[in-house]
Amino acid sequence: MFVDASPARAAAVFFAFATLGVAGIASADGSVATRVEYKAPAGCPSSSEFEKRLHARAPRVRLVSGGAAARILHVEISRRPDGHYGSLRITDPGGAERRRSLKASRCEDTLDGLALIAAVALDSDAAGDLLPAEAEGPGALSAQPEPPPPPRTEQPSTPPPVVAHPADPIPNAAAGAEPDLRTAGTGPKTSSWNVFAGVGGGGLFGQAPGTLAVFMLFAGAEWLGSPWWSPQIRAAIVQSAEGEFDEPYGVVHFGVTLGMIEACPFRFGPEALGIRPCFAGTGGVTRVSGTQTMNAESHTLWNWHLGASILASIHLAKEFSVGAHAGILGALRQDHYLFIPIVVYSDPAVSGFAQAELSVAFQ
Repeated sequence: MFVDASPARAAAVFFAFATLGVAGIASADGSVATRVEYKAPAGCPSSSEFEKRLHARAPRVRLVSGGAAARILHVEISRRPDGHYGSLRITDPGGAERRRSLKASRCEDTLDGLALIAAVALDSDAAGDLLPAEAEGPGALSAQPEPPPPPRTEQPSTPPPVVAHPADPIPNAAAGAEPDLRTAGTGPKTSSWNVFAGVGGGGLFGQAPGTLAVFMLFAGAEWLGSPWWSPQIRAAIVQSAEGEFDEPYGVVHFGVTLGMIEACPFRFGPEALGIRPCFAGTGGVTRVSGTQTMNAESHTLWNWHLGASILASIHLAKEFSVGAHAGILGALRQDHYLFIPIVVYSDPAVSGFAQAELSVAFQ
């Protein structure tokens, strides 16, 4: 992960340079025309900012904005709940591709790290300028290039660069190997989709004379598109325990089994805490029976509701979340439960629910 402290950034650049050197992908001529194709979520620095940082570190790299280019630099940053992932893919004139990826907590750090790695990959001369400067401190980026290190027989003036383990080189796609985006220290493969499942428990209000305890199983999918546009859809089965309520002319038993679907187009809040407003709908059956009434009766009736809900979730870890879930529902039909000769209960126009839940995500 890239952070603002210069020693950590220097170590990241040492590692990237050593890995790229072992794989043999550093360009010997930074003057080859290069076009940048840049993609990042809202709130991240722009493509021009990336090109500015790349040029500052590798002035010999000739960037073109359009037309045919001998080399294409694909840069992509995606936002995930646990941080920002950046991928770098270089397409050479012969069609060969080389890749690197990294993870940082801030988009700014991810972009800065990609610019450093791209500078080393595109212009091998830039590596000699970058590595000592990063090791000496933030202000050394503009320092003059230092002379080549002395021969191995002499005492080096600076610590030698760390050489990557032979198991770490990046495979070359041109040789038929599948690129591995999960090399050591670069983070997992990036993806904007998540599927999830979970359980919840709470109360249902208004569909009986009192509160019904409910248990919910749910599953869904979400797309993390931007800090606020992250649509989610989820479906659930809601089952209540049987509730027993004393009425003036007997005892009434209520129970419900519902299917629920929710569509939540937006997400607000920081990465660790998300709040989602949703559209909600339910459909299912209500079971009502009476005992100690003038006539013991049992009813099973369909009911339908539309309304809105809100989800609040906290990420405990990369895959696990806990949350709170509440909603208000309007009845599309209202039933009257009659135990002759007395009307015991009538459905209200509005009902609601509230619960706590635990979910796990699968990438």
